[in-house]
Parts: sequence; structure tokens; C-alpha cells
Amino acid sequence: MAELQQLVQHHAAGQLTDPLSAYRDLQDRGVQHPVLAFNLAQLEFAAGELERADHCLDQTLKMQSDLAVAWALRGTIKRRLGEIQAALECLQRALELDEHQFPAWLTLSVLFHDQGSYLEAIKASTRALDLQSDSAAAHANHSMILLALGQSSEAEHHARLSVQNDAELPEAFLNLGNALHAQERWDDAIQALQEAIRLRPLFAPALSSLGNALRAKDQLLEAEEMFRRSMEAEPSYFQAYSNLAITQRALGQLDQALDTALKALELAPDHADVHSNLGVICHERGEWGEAEAALRRSLELAPDHAESHFSLASILLQQGDYEQGWLEYEWRFTHNARHPIVREVSDRPRWLGPQQQSHVQQIVLLHEQGLGDSFQFIRFAPLLSAYAKSVVFTCPKPLMALFASSGLVDEVLPIDVDSEQLSRDAVWLPLMSLPAVLGLSESSFGEAIPYLPVDGERVKFWRKKLDSCCCLIALNWQGNPEHEKTTSRGRSIPLEAFAPLAMLPGVRFISLQKGYGSEQLATCSFKEQFVSCQDEIDAAWDFEDAAALMACSDLVISSDTSAAHLAGAVGARLWMPLKRVPEWRWGTGGSTSPWYPTATLFRQERDGDWSVPVQAMRQDLELEILAASERAS
Repeated sequence: MAELQQLVQHHAAGQLTDPLSAYRDLQDRGVQHPVLAFNLAQLEFAAGELERADHCLDQTLKMQSDLAVAWALRGTIKRRLGEIQAALECLQRALELDEHQFPAWLTLSVLFHDQGSYLEAIKASTRALDLQSDSAAAHANHSMILLALGQSSEAEHHARLSVQNDAELPEAFLNLGNALHAQERWDDAIQALQEAIRLRPLFAPALSSLGNALRAKDQLLEAEEMFRRSMEAEPSYFQAYSNLAITQRALGQLDQALDTALKALELAPDHADVHSNLGVICHERGEWGEAEAALRRSLELAPDHAESHFSLASILLQQGDYEQGWLEYEWRFTHNARHPIVREVSDRPRWLGPQQQSHVQQIVLLHEQGLGDSFQFIRFAPLLSAYAKSVVFTCPKPLMALFASSGLVDEVLPIDVDSEQLSRDAVWLPLMSLPAVLGLSESSFGEAIPYLPVDGERVKFWRKKLDSCCCLIALNWQGNPEHEKTTSRGRSIPLEAFAPLAMLPGVRFISLQKGYGSEQLATCSFKEQFVSCQDEIDAAWDFEDAAALMACSDLVISSDTSAAHLAGAVGARLWMPLKRVPEWRWGTGGSTSPWYPTATLFRQERDGDWSVPVQAMRQDLELEILAASERAS
């Protein structure tokens, strides 16, 4: 015992060159004492030897089961090992023994944060700050939790307080970087995270967060390297595996992404984010059952996990479960809280639906998300006339004239409408919430086709301009690249992929492509087969002109963009080449769509390979041209 006392004294005085080896040596010689076991546990933990530290704490608590600080440290280690329930039990035991146990409150706040229980986390973090208001670690944790609650400015404030209290604390710069990331200040975030890594080169969370910042800047390969460095620094750091899986998904490496996500799950089987990421990856692989199971498990662990609800909505809707799918789809607002997808009318209430408000003065439908979403969902607007004296739609300026002439609503106003232009008793509703509020089923989708008008005068104008040919095809091939970094990735098709269609006799093309992707026309191998008035078409940006040109064409071929929705809404004949696992509205298989009866869907068999759908279109088109030729003769 005297030898242990001497070792502890020398350790406290800083007189040991290698304290870890000294404590290990004493334990190996058979000395058993809670002080020895606990001090060794702290040293093993500091050295990153989590399993050995946990073993030492097990020995400590067998000898002194009421040592609150040991329970607190064990809770921290169990969390790092991914044993979430065990961590919670250890921390609760520590606080039962000593409610003023600062490390226990600190780790408990992190654990609740990791589980998505942010309100519980902020309570625990506040208790920690109450106990030590000048703690850099506590401010860093508070910053992390505030960030999870969407309070990025407050998170930055506490992160900077953490830096002020300890400019050598890597966690302070880690959370500062994450707070700056949330404000989309990518370069500032990267700088803060690099400082965290400078202070601690093998700091796995900082390496992983730096990977996230690089991924946000679309530097996917650099991000991948950071995640791998994080995994090397701490092989049990499951977040790095989960983040790498999402990056591999973004790179189109779905097999590798699945393997990595399963490794993350092995490390953290009780973590909601891990199950959520796995669900998203399985969805993109077309593994519907596995995806749904993973997302439902995520929601069992964290019932308010917005991303899991939103992802589950996509799976349910894609499989035709509209009753539950629409309800889950309401989570899109929480999921997109940092980038609101709808401009609410701030001084008017949201409409609660016909059961609670069966008749109101005015319902204001609000455009949300992309232009194609409004083309698709505006069909339901007339149903609201049963519940309101007037129905108003607010939308971006490019849509106003077309919707105003449709007769689907009583009035069309700009998306930034002044509330003084609305009835004092007006209520509002996001357009894409209409099916959920009214409980609409698939049978109501295609009833009103066509529901958007085509201007007859514009049709006459363009028919005079267009070349006479056997088969006139209107093409749209490219979506907005900014929308193709997540589930829309891979929806666009290179213009050159349509070359097999150009080889058929009598085929001419119209390009409906505007902006992104239109530059491909200048270099495609069949550019001479576009109509002679293409320059005039390129200069016509109104959707009314696009609708008229579709009406002038024998066929519209469009990737999954607003042009496809417009074609379906005006009743034009539409062929859609779709990626192997498309967006939810196009279902899981088949060549028809309940949304657009005039559409035929041509699906990829392999990710990124357009040859099969294009060849199928070529064969069908060739048969039609041959049949038309025989009829003419």
C-alpha cells in the first residue's frame, strides 16, 4: 500500500516520466486498490485504450461501488464504445450518488444529443454550466446542443466562449467549426476545424467534421480522405463510418456505402443517425423493405428524427402508401428548417383542414420547393372551393401567368405577397400539404388531365415557325445541378445519349432546355437535326411558350424536371427516361404513372446506364414511324 501511496504522490507532483507504464506495472504485480484501478482507468482513457479503461473501472467499482466519479467516467467510455444504454445507466448511477457530479452532467448532455433528445440534452448541459460556468468543455458541449436545436448563432457564441476559456481545447474549435458550418460559412468552418486538428492531430471528431465541411463544398474525394483519417485515428468512432457511407453514396458507390453503413451500425447499433443513413442508402439501392425497417428503427430510437420521417415518407409514397406517406411528408418542414421551403404568411394562421375548419373566407395556397412541384400539385386546388369562398395561389413570377389563365384558383399573387392583399380572415396551406389535409388517394390524381391550358395563339405562332417533319420531338435533358447532390442525383441524361433516336428517318428535335445543360446542344453529334428556329425557341423563356411547343410536338421526351410535369399537366404525350431508383412520385416499377396518364416511363436497369431506356425508346419510336409510313402509303 505504501508503494501505491508513493506512486500517487509522484504522479500528482508530475514526477513520473511514464505514469501509464508505472500504474500498469504496479497492477501487474498484483496490487488491488480502487485508487490504483481508477487512476489507471483515467490514464488508459487518455491514451485512447477504451476497452482497457473500461476493464479498470469494472475493477474499481467492484471494490468501491459508490464512487460517483468512476460511474461518470465509465458512462463516458461506454458512450465512446457505442454502448448507449449502458452509458445512460452509468451516468444515472453517478448522479444518484452525487447530483453535483459535473462530468456526469457533461457526458449525459452529449449522450442525449447523440440520441436526438435535444431538449433533455440542453437541460443536462445547463446543469453542467451551472456547476462550472467557466468550463470550456461545458460551453463547447452547450454549443453542440444549441446547434442541434437549430440555434447556430447562439452555438457560435458558446463555442467562442469555450475558446476564450481555453484556446488550447480542440473541442472548442471543433464546435466552433460545426456552428460555422451550420451557417454555411464553409471556409471559416474549415479554418476552425483545421485548428482543432492542429491542436490534436488524431482528433477523430474534428477530422470527421472537416470531412463534412469539405463535402458541403462538393469536395467529395477530399472529404472521403478526412473520414478515413478519422477512422484510422479512432477505429471505434462510428460517426466517421456513417459520414463516409453518405459520401460514398454521393459518389455513386452504393455497394461500398452499404458496407460502410453496416460497419457504423455494428459500432453503434442504438444510434438513430446510423439507422437513418442506412435507410437512405438502402432506398437508393432499391431495397425498399430494408430501407423502411432501418428508418422505423431510427424512429424507435429517436421519435422526432426529422430526416428519418422525411426519408420514410419518400419510401411510403413511392410504394403507393399515400395515407401514411402524406402524413410523414409533413416532416419536410422540420427536415428543411435551415432552408425553409415555403414562405409562410406570418400574420395569418395555417388552415387546419375541413374537419376543424369546414368553411373559411379565403385559403392561400403557397408554392414550395421546385417549379415542377407546383405543376404537379396545383391540380388539387379546385377541391378547396368546397371549403373557402376564394382560393389564392402565391408562386414565383414565371408561373403566375400560366396559373392565372388556368382557372384552377380565383387569384394568383406573387410569392412575396403583402398580407394586406389578403383577406383579414385568410388561412394558408403549403400546396404539397393539400393531399394530406384532404386525405386524397391515388384514384384522384389523374382525373383532371389536362388541367393546365395551352395558349392557342402561341400554338399557331410556333406551328408557322417549325419545320415540317415526320416526327417532331421536344427534348429536355438536364435538371438544376444544385438539386442533384442528394436523391435527385443521376436524374439528368446527357443530350448525346439520345443520338440513337436521331438516326431514325424523319425525326427532328426541339430543345426545351434552358440554362443548365443547354450548352450541350452546340457540341452534340446530331445538332443539325434541331429545328431551324431553335434560336428563337432558346430566347422564349415563358412556360406558356413551352406548353405551346409541347402541343406542336408529336412527343415530349424529358428527364425528371419541371418540363416533364408541365408536359403531363397539359396532356402532351410524354416519355420519361428515369434513373434506376427515381424520386418517390415515379413509383418502384412499371411504365405508367397515376399522376400523368399520357406519360410512359423508361427505367434504367443499372445506375448511370441510359442505354437500355434509350434503346427501348428507339424501338418504340421506330415501330411508330414505320406504322405511320405504312398508313401514308
